[in-house]
Amino acid sequence: MKQALLYTESEIDQLITKLTDEEKVALVIGRGMDNVGNLGVIDGRVPGAGGQTHDVKRLGIPDIIVCDGPSGIRINPTREGTTKTFYATAFPSETVLGSTWSKELAQQIGTALGTEAKEYGIDVLLAPGVNIHRNPLGGRNFEYISEDPVLSGVMAMHLINAVQKLGIGTSLKHYAANNAEHNRLFSNSLVSERALRELYLRPFEIAVKGAQPWTIMTSYNKINNKYTSERRDLNYQLLREEWGFKGLVMTDWYSGFPSVEVIRAGNQSNDVSAQLRSGNDLIMPGSKIQLEAALADVKSGKLSKKDLDFAVRNVLNLVSKSPTSLKYKYSDSPDLESHAQLSRKIAGEGTVMLKNADALPLSSNTRIATFGIGSYHLVVGGTGSSEVTTAYNIPVYKGLQNANFSLYKPLLDKYIPYVEEEEKKDIERRAKLNKLAPLGVISQLEISDQELAAAAANTDVAILTFGRNSAEEQDLNVDTEYNLSQDEQSLLNRVSEIYKKQHKKVIVVLNVGSVMNTSWRDKVDAILVTWFAGAEGGNALADIVSGRVNPSAKTTATFPNSYSDVPSAQSFFATEASDHRDIRYTEGIYVGYRYYDSFKIATAYPFGFGLSYTTFDYSDLKLNKSEFKDDIKVTLTITNTGKTAGKEVVQMYVSAPKGTIDKPVKVLVDFGKTKLLQPGESQTMELTIGPKEIASFHTDKSQWLADAGIYQVLIGKSSQNIVLKSEFNIENTLVVEKVKPAFTERLDFKDLKNK
Repeated sequence: MKQALLYTESEIDQLITKLTDEEKVALVIGRGMDNVGNLGVIDGRVPGAGGQTHDVKRLGIPDIIVCDGPSGIRINPTREGTTKTFYATAFPSETVLGSTWSKELAQQIGTALGTEAKEYGIDVLLAPGVNIHRNPLGGRNFEYISEDPVLSGVMAMHLINAVQKLGIGTSLKHYAANNAEHNRLFSNSLVSERALRELYLRPFEIAVKGAQPWTIMTSYNKINNKYTSERRDLNYQLLREEWGFKGLVMTDWYSGFPSVEVIRAGNQSNDVSAQLRSGNDLIMPGSKIQLEAALADVKSGKLSKKDLDFAVRNVLNLVSKSPTSLKYKYSDSPDLESHAQLSRKIAGEGTVMLKNADALPLSSNTRIATFGIGSYHLVVGGTGSSEVTTAYNIPVYKGLQNANFSLYKPLLDKYIPYVEEEEKKDIERRAKLNKLAPLGVISQLEISDQELAAAAANTDVAILTFGRNSAEEQDLNVDTEYNLSQDEQSLLNRVSEIYKKQHKKVIVVLNVGSVMNTSWRDKVDAILVTWFAGAEGGNALADIVSGRVNPSAKTTATFPNSYSDVPSAQSFFATEASDHRDIRYTEGIYVGYRYYDSFKIATAYPFGFGLSYTTFDYSDLKLNKSEFKDDIKVTLTITNTGKTAGKEVVQMYVSAPKGTIDKPVKVLVDFGKTKLLQPGESQTMELTIGPKEIASFHTDKSQWLADAGIYQVLIGKSSQNIVLKSEFNIENTLVVEKVKPAFTERLDFKDLKNK
């Protein structure tokens, strides 16, 4: 369907000739956030939205509204002068969506996000994020999809297409190599061009080529000593010339500033003109001092009319197709009930079952003891741009009650009032701070030996839930967040010991934003990872526990045996020996399963792993050609061989022959998910092997090359459980793409090699 527009291209040409320099500068500098303590527009038509553009009333150019975020619409739930509420759906985080491995669900959540945003008067949704899970301590891993560029890019592509089909924009972020939060305003990602192109830029490329997001947001960090917002090779050469991007590039909020203190002081410390010259079209959120600086640079010639007009054109193109410009009559009443049901569905299909020793599902008459603060305090999602004000949330215990399970009352009586009081205190604490303030940690309650013995004697199963907060501006720590804290480990040990003595089952639920240490896994009978499952988290968990929903999720990041096994363990946190806080990506292309599988490092749970209540057989693997010249179509049959209906994720990896540069032992090239298969039912799946997915980037030649030789096609139930194999040949080395050199700083990269 052709996109409706307020202006034709020729009309935009005419508008640009009519605009004064002052008006042009205003169009490329955002507005709406005068106080950095408030994270949203206070007095605009959508209070709490992330920002807006300037209008030009003289020429009838309207302003438009942009709004977070990745897990739902982040706006104020109440407004002055009305008793109506404006709550939004707190959807599961992007890691949950990734764990579904479902392109269909990516489309469905995109439709719901887009609908909700449009009905609340939003023009651009600031999502999705596709940064790679480089390290388990990444503070915003929850906001990103996976450790793999293909899974990340393809899922984002489907979400973006669904949103934009509704006539509302998206903002693909954070571009690029924004894999840590500590010192994010001035951290410096030192990363080779090969690692950038094969890993950190690849999901952006896939999403841009497959969905053409209306906007892209540059990140805070530097890449190789230059802010991403000031890199023309990143924002113009790659994005527009190589990938064919047609939209608008905006900065992240206050990017290019060295500290929050400088922003609050109102000092002009970033180079607005450098950002505009480098391919940023819209400086967000904008300030008076930036307007003045940009205008002065136009008059002095530091910012050319050509660069300014280029940015103005992209802003006008965005404005032209926005719901506001097309006078969409939004209702302020999206269908929150149906969106809650979708949220529950995605949360259930995104819950990974890591272990099940005949513990799940539970029969309806099972008596359950719910231990741990996490069973009563749900971490709905991360804070910052992903935080959604929702009318309610369903913690684990409440979801189990809603499913009519019998819960041990003395524990409820002990935990519930304590958690409610602590939550109230935290709300009061955060109200005094800005909206980036992280959630507080609620200390574990002491459970006496007598209380524990009574619970074990009067219940059949123990469920322990461990939760983790995640937030902008901070990463996790090893001792109490990647690992269980001492209090958590003690509780787990004591519960496990007494229940095991009575031959009763222990189930652990992980309400976390990133992978964590599971060295305690032999002490328990089942492990469920819900990630940040949104407001319906408890109901979705109960669906899995009861067997109403058969688990079908797969991990999107590898669970290592210990943090020391992570390839970036020694280089994740920025060094402080220089002003720009260097983060050295010494592992190069070996991130996640590319590292563990290539270097034969044992893991707790591999990439793409997840259990089901049923079993599946894989058969009839066929390739439509044995010689690669262009796309190869691959088919195979999946059969449900168990006794329960279920869905199966199909993962296709390719192992390339040795060539002139080292390569991972395998890489994911495509994936799919079956429909709900009844026992005995089969489905034929079709996957595709494309040239870019099997090529490696040769920095010295500025080429993507697929070496001559035999390529193995590997169909897996995880990256480490390959069940079908085939092969194809490339007779002569294939030049997939020739590009211009980028990131040409002469830095001494010593990337890890697989020898």
